[in-house]
Amino acid sequence: GRRLRVLSLATGTRCVGVSTMSAGRGRIVHDCHAEVLCRRALQRYLLREIALPAPVGEGILQRAEGMALAWRLREGVRLHFYVSALPCGECALVPLTSANEGTLVRKAARLGAPQATGQPESAPFVDRNRTGAKPACGMPDDPKGEGIGFHRSGVLRYKSGRSDTRPDARTVCYSCSEKMCRWNHVGWQGALIARLLPRPLTMSTLVVGGPLFDAGFVQDALFGRAAPDDMANDGAAPSTSAAEEVAPPVFLHTQVRFHSSREALEKAQDGVPFAKVSTTGLSIVWSAPVAGHDSPEPRSISRNLPGFHDIIIGHSGERQGLRCDRVGGKRQGVGDVDIEPEPVDSWVSPLSKRLLAECAVESLCSALGSPEAVAEWMLDAEGPSRSACSSPPRKRRRGGDDDRPPSSQEAGACAEASPAAASSPPPFVRYERLKEAFAGDAYRERRRRFHAMRSFARWRRKA
Repeated sequence: GRRLRVLSLATGTRCVGVSTMSAGRGRIVHDCHAEVLCRRALQRYLLREIALPAPVGEGILQRAEGMALAWRLREGVRLHFYVSALPCGECALVPLTSANEGTLVRKAARLGAPQATGQPESAPFVDRNRTGAKPACGMPDDPKGEGIGFHRSGVLRYKSGRSDTRPDARTVCYSCSEKMCRWNHVGWQGALIARLLPRPLTMSTLVVGGPLFDAGFVQDALFGRAAPDDMANDGAAPSTSAAEEVAPPVFLHTQVRFHSSREALEKAQDGVPFAKVSTTGLSIVWSAPVAGHDSPEPRSISRNLPGFHDIIIGHSGERQGLRCDRVGGKRQGVGDVDIEPEPVDSWVSPLSKRLLAECAVESLCSALGSPEAVAEWMLDAEGPSRSACSSPPRKRRRGGDDDRPPSSQEAGACAEASPAAASSPPPFVRYERLKEAFAGDAYRERRRRFHAMRSFARWRRKA
């Protein structure tokens, strides 16, 4: 019979501002929303399985036939994704049928009186849920009118934040609706694993919890608004390459309430009035141990529990730790015995771009067996990394990082210096450049087609 196995899970509702993002240089996690962290934990799990010398019975991957270094999902394995509430952004703007739903009832309970809707009492109720996600740069502002006219549909949005936040402290992370729509079209494996998993990794079902749900609206927000007939008129004809088409997941709703959800905690009980609940600033992340490796991962925050565990501070994007982890931290001691502090970079989460890139190189080195093989794989004249080096794609930028792909000398330095150096990209090989070398032609083509859609043509990709 069929059985379900949890591969990764995460919690979180915070993200960092643009100034923190720029200063982090790949060592902080920009977006600590649960959906994003859960996907990154899944990516780490996949990389750990790719690094195994031979497939194992409990694994979800197998070698792809007819390809030298490629994996695919095992026959019969399907992936499912659950989120306890509507993803922020476009998906959260679901239609409402009464003033006793969604953000309207929360606002009424907070103010202690029903809110005026601006509609005649005899007219059908027409309104939508509210979202704190703000229109992205270059998008028209929300009209903030009465009822359904408060928000504007179909615009790219950044993650939610206070309107009075300083400009340098505001986030430029796109909302989860935008990101999940992109993953559903391009593939959930991401660019760092795309060449090792050439076929797009897609979800069979996407289950949404919480009291609000509209199947048609959710499907359009997380998949349909990037339909092929929405191609922007920019002169770029649809490609006829072998980039595989993706099928939409089945969008489902569950009535099972998440016991720690905002709705569950804010519900009045035993006559106790409504009390506003603020979300926690910490994110908890976990991924399952790879079969055959029941010990904790080397970079896990727990030294006792199998698998990968992490706790991230949402507003800073750093791993939770001690002050002695920092440069200049005080030494601790017991009696006359000094205890050396942990390395000063122990606050860097393995889910950050830099360490995730290191994990990808380590897994590739384990799969190929030598740093020389890694260098040859990255610089194969017939492979996509060569085209990435010779003709880098034009980026839609939000930051100041260098986005060009690695040159032959830089990629060689990454993989040929020594077995130890091959596991960690040197500082001058930036994440974006390494990612392009690992992406693969099929993934880049799916990404190009996605950003050619009218709804996503103005997506600005950060460095």
